[in-house]
Amino acid sequence: VLRFTFYASRFTFYVLRFTFYASRFTLYATPLLLVLLILIARSAPPPNRTDDLTMDFVDQPYLHHNPGGADLGAARLVRYELSADVLAPGETLTATLHWADPTGASFVSVRLVSPAEHLPDLDTGPLPLAESTAPLTPVTVHRLALPENTPRGVYLLQVSLPDSPAAPLYLRPVRVTQGAPLPADAPILALVGSDVRLHAAAVRKEESYLVAQLEWSTLRPLAANYGVSVRLLDPGGNLRVQRDTQPGYGFAPTSLWQPGERIGDRYNLPLPADLPPGDGYRLLLILYRFPSGAEVGRAELGPFSLPLTSTATFAPRPRQFDLPPLPHPLDVEYDAQVRLAGYELVTRQESLDLTLWWVAQTQPQADYTVFVHLFDPDTDAIVAQDDAMPRRGTYPTSGWLPGEVVSDTVRLDLSAVPPGDYRLGVGLYDATSGLRLPATADGAPVPDDRLVLPDPVEVSGP
Repeated sequence: VLRFTFYASRFTFYVLRFTFYASRFTLYATPLLLVLLILIARSAPPPNRTDDLTMDFVDQPYLHHNPGGADLGAARLVRYELSADVLAPGETLTATLHWADPTGASFVSVRLVSPAEHLPDLDTGPLPLAESTAPLTPVTVHRLALPENTPRGVYLLQVSLPDSPAAPLYLRPVRVTQGAPLPADAPILALVGSDVRLHAAAVRKEESYLVAQLEWSTLRPLAANYGVSVRLLDPGGNLRVQRDTQPGYGFAPTSLWQPGERIGDRYNLPLPADLPPGDGYRLLLILYRFPSGAEVGRAELGPFSLPLTSTATFAPRPRQFDLPPLPHPLDVEYDAQVRLAGYELVTRQESLDLTLWWVAQTQPQADYTVFVHLFDPDTDAIVAQDDAMPRRGTYPTSGWLPGEVVSDTVRLDLSAVPPGDYRLGVGLYDATSGLRLPATADGAPVPDDRLVLPDPVEVSGP
């Protein structure tokens, strides 16, 4: 019993001693822990904070927090607010910037740019979609209007102080998740391949660059990412400048394009210092497949003069809905989609020009090819022919509106045709299937769906 009492008293002594030291530790540790928690709270950004996220393409090419503000040399960007992170074409983005410690800078520049802006091989890079400049004050407000044809994708907000040597900063990106709708009656400047259409194009001079602005659309989703070659040809057809890339310099790839949307695009071509002035310059656009280089389609724009004194705009013909008086009227229907209303014929010694006048009865279901045959009526042998979409492929039938009148001039080379009397046969076919559209005249089927024009063609030879 005595031994038990002895050990129990010693145990009690150690427990009391432990309690004494634990209480003293708590007394000193608690204030230290509180100080540590305060320091952590002050240094760490609040959860989900995004108003201090910035990046650059030199030291920190990733979004990161700036608890003390982002240093731009002549001032610190403390924080910012964006009116939206997701935008639609034509909308306005408002960026509000909060500044501290200004030391001489007078202006703030904010630009909405493509991610391709920083690529080193683009010289000046693509032009900004929108930009705003304001005097440097503690709070600056910048309103940036997106172009109506801005394609879907990710865009960056570039902030710089023009008076400061510091590199620009980039704020958190904004997204355009849907392209601008393509109007049903949008004019077509050129068909580039079977699926891609060019609706508008313009060129202008910016410093030592020729800037080409384009607007595309696609008939159906594209599984491949096409390359684009933009080439400046001189009046003699010689290549003077070429840039090969992808739409949007790779940030508006064709696999992202959606039917029914307008896709704005632009390219900078550096102009050689020895480029001679003159008329007859042209811009050649070629879409091609990676990596084979196989051509998908092309469009040629021009002519225009260099140096440019103003923007050169390439506009499609306005739509026409009135049928003029024709020297050779007809009334031939092709599959109840298109009507051949008449033609004009001009024959020369070495060529003939046949102008066909079409009327869309409804919006055609596909892009049909027009064939014109010059043939021997005795043997049915074709001695000259032409197969092409209307207006040399620049005005496909699927873009015609109901009631629209379309003229299409076809030239046949007669230099190799033996002298004699010939006839002209005209029709339409689907290049995908090779099938001709059923043709009817006065309610009766046309043999072989090829209309033989009533006027004979006499070739006298050279």
